[in-house]
Amino acid sequence: MTEKEADNSCGVVALVFGILSVVLSFTILFGGIFGVLSLIFALVQRKKHKNSWSTAAITLSIIGIVISILFLILLSTILANLQETILNCTSDPTQPGCEQFAQLLQQQSLYNQNLPEGFDYGK
Repeated sequence: MTEKEADNSCGVVALVFGILSVVLSFTILFGGIFGVLSLIFALVQRKKHKNSWSTAAITLSIIGIVISILFLILLSTILANLQETILNCTSDPTQPGCEQFAQLLQQQSLYNQNLPEGFDYGK
């Protein structure tokens, strides 16, 4: 076995990053970053010497990237729906489904009225 075939450092790094990409995929950013890094290291390892480390790392990195993309789609859908609900309920609080939002706005308004003058939210 030559030194080039025995070197598996890229495979180990790729597998660790692949595991991190799956575990952190719900964070979207870190899951995607670790997934891409894992894929790069796994392809470098595969080019040096194809082994099970590179295959497992490629599989995990693809899974991590896909889960990150799915979470990104889910989060953007939720935020778009929330924005639409806020806009609809602020323009007409009597619409169906806006009762809780109207109560929340009323509570916030009452809370702000009870604050001392000059109160700073940042402190």
